[in-house]
Amino acid sequence: CGGTEESQIDTTLRRSQMSPQGLRVRLRPGEERHFELEVFEPLESPVDLYILMDFSNSMSDDLDNLKKMGQNLARVLSQLTSDYTIGFGKFVDKVSVPQTDMRPEKLKEPWPNSDPPFSFKNVISLTEDVDEFRNKLQGERISGNLDAPEGGFDAILQTAVCTRDIGWRPDSTHLLVFSTESAFHYEADGANVLAGIMSRNDERCHLDTTGTYTQYRTQDYPSVPTLVRLLAKHNIIPIFAVTNYSYSYYEKLHTYFPVSSLGVLQEDSSNIVELLEEAFNRIRSNLDIRALDSPRGLRTEVTSKMFQKTRTGSFHIRRGEVGIYQVQLRALEHVDGTHVCQLPEDQKGNIHLKPSFSDGLKMDAGIICDVCTCELQKEVRSARCSFNGDFVCGQCVCSEGWSGQTCNCSTGSLSDIQPCLREGEDKPCSGRGECQCGHCVCYGEGRYEGQFCEYDNFQCPRTSGFLCNDRGRCSMGQCVCEPGWTGPSCDCPLSNATCIDSNGGICNGRGHCECGRCHCHQQSLYTDTICEINYSAIHPGLCEDLRSCVQCQAWGTGEKKGRTCEECNFKVKMVDELKRAEEVVVRCSFRDEDDDCTYSYTMEGDGAPGPNSTVLVHKKKDCPPGSFWWLIPLLLLLLPILCL
Repeated sequence: CGGTEESQIDTTLRRSQMSPQGLRVRLRPGEERHFELEVFEPLESPVDLYILMDFSNSMSDDLDNLKKMGQNLARVLSQLTSDYTIGFGKFVDKVSVPQTDMRPEKLKEPWPNSDPPFSFKNVISLTEDVDEFRNKLQGERISGNLDAPEGGFDAILQTAVCTRDIGWRPDSTHLLVFSTESAFHYEADGANVLAGIMSRNDERCHLDTTGTYTQYRTQDYPSVPTLVRLLAKHNIIPIFAVTNYSYSYYEKLHTYFPVSSLGVLQEDSSNIVELLEEAFNRIRSNLDIRALDSPRGLRTEVTSKMFQKTRTGSFHIRRGEVGIYQVQLRALEHVDGTHVCQLPEDQKGNIHLKPSFSDGLKMDAGIICDVCTCELQKEVRSARCSFNGDFVCGQCVCSEGWSGQTCNCSTGSLSDIQPCLREGEDKPCSGRGECQCGHCVCYGEGRYEGQFCEYDNFQCPRTSGFLCNDRGRCSMGQCVCEPGWTGPSCDCPLSNATCIDSNGGICNGRGHCECGRCHCHQQSLYTDTICEINYSAIHPGLCEDLRSCVQCQAWGTGEKKGRTCEECNFKVKMVDELKRAEEVVVRCSFRDEDDDCTYSYTMEGDGAPGPNSTVLVHKKKDCPPGSFWWLIPLLLLLLPILCL
C-alpha cells in the first residue's frame, strides 16, 4: 500500500526540481516496490560560491594572488549563471598547544606583519557585490601555527551549519572551495588529547558577532563521516584545491563525498581560476541520488535507463532535460540475524531520497508485521519440523529447547552447548550466535566469524576513522589488505611513491622510506615529510645569532674576541668560495667594525647550530676603497718632508 504527493516539474523555472515530492510506502518483510522518480536540473541556476582558505604563513603568496583575481572569479561565475554570490572565510588551527605557539609575543604576531592565530573566521558573507568582495579581501593578512596539519575540518563544519551567517540561499547550488597546502586534523587524531580537548563536536553553529569560531578550545575536530553527512544535508558540494605536496591526503578524502572535485593548485595559487572553471564543469555534468536516514530494515537502490552511471555511483546528466530514474525499495526479512518484526526501531522511518543539488523526495516507509493468513493455518508439531516445532508460512518455528532449520538440534542439555563454549566464557558462541547441533551459527550476516563467533568484523584496526583504512577487509579480527598495502590497519603502502623528493630521489638522501613515510636520519624542526630542509621555517635571526662567533673564530675580532670566543658551540671552516644561497640553509654577510670590511659565510645542515655543525667562511673579505682614505692626510703631512 502507499500514497504519492505528486508535483509537476516546470522546466521554465531556474531551479532544481524533483517529482514526486512525497511518498508513503508499506511493505511486508521480503517484499519489493518500484517507482519512477523525475529530476530536472536547469541549464542555468543560482550559484553560491564560498572560498575557504588556509591562512597559515606558507600560504602568503596564495593570498596575494587571490587578492588580484577578484575580477577573474567574477568572470568565471558569470559564465555559469547571471545569478551568483561570492563569499570568503579563513582558517588556521585551534589556538592551543600543540597546534599553536602560545608564547605571548607569538599570540600577538606569529610572523612579521601577520594577524594573531585563530581557528576559523567568516570574513565575507555571500554577497552579489564583487567590488565589496575585492575591497574587503585587500585588508586581510596571513597568520600562523606550529604543526603542519591544519584545522580545516572545524572550518568546513561551521561553514556548513552556520547557514544564516554564511548566507547560503535555499534554491541555489552551493559550492565550497577549500584551498590549502597542508594535511588535516580529524576527530581523535591525538592532537586534542595533548591539548586536553576530549568533547566530541556537537555539530552546531558557534560563530560570534565578528564571524569567529568560539568553541575551538572545548570541542574536538569533526570526523570525515560527519562532514560527508552535514555537507549532503545542506546541499554543499566541496571543491578541494590543494598543492601537489598535500594532494595524496585529499585524493582519498574527496572520494567519500557523493559529488565533489579535486584539483592541484600551483604553489602560489595562480591557477585557482582555471581550476575552479574545470571543477564547475565536472560538477554540473554529474548528479548523485542517495537515500539518507534509511532504517536498517529497508534498502533503497536507484538506477537509470537514460543516463550512464559513473564509477563513484553518480549519473552523467544533460542539463535542461528531465531525467527519469527507477527506485527500488526492499523490506529485509532479517537484520543481524534477527527477524525484522522483532526490531520495532528498524521497521519504519522517513527516508530522504536526495539529489546533489536539491532537497529531494521525503518517503514515509515502513514494514507491515501484522499476522498473515498463513500464520493462522500453521501445522502444530509438524513432521517437517522433526515434531519439535510448528510449520508456519513455509518455515519451522522451533519449540523451546530445539533449533535448526528442521528443529532437529537440541539446545537444552549442557552436552549439546559445551562444544560452543569458548574457554573462560559462559555464553555459547560468545553471545553472538546460536549453538546448533554442537556448532555455532553466527548472527549478523557475516559480521561475526570464528569457531565461537569470537571475531567481530567491525572491530579491526582503523585509520582516520575508517576500518582497515578502507584499503582492505576485516576477517577473523585482522585486516586482509588490498594489493599494494600492508600493516595492521592496511595503512602502509608498499610503494615508496610518497617518499620521492623533488629531485626524484628517496627522502632527499637524508633518511629511509618506511610505511610510505620518510624517517629522517637527523630529525629537526626544519625538515619536512621527505627530509627536505624547509628554508622558510629557519629562524629569521639565524645570521645574527652566528655573527659574533664567526667574527671571533675567523678573524679574531668582534665582541666575543678573546676567552668568550671559546663559548661558541660550532666550528668555522675557511673556504675559497661559498655555495649559492639556494644550496645552503642560510647565507649571511656583515661588516667588521674593526676594519670596515665585509665578511660572508654560509651554514649547511638542518639550521640548528651545535657541536657537529660547521659554518663555512669566505677567506677573503670585501674591503671598499674607503678603507684606504686614511692614507691621504698622512701623505699630505709627509709631502713637504719628501720634497726637501
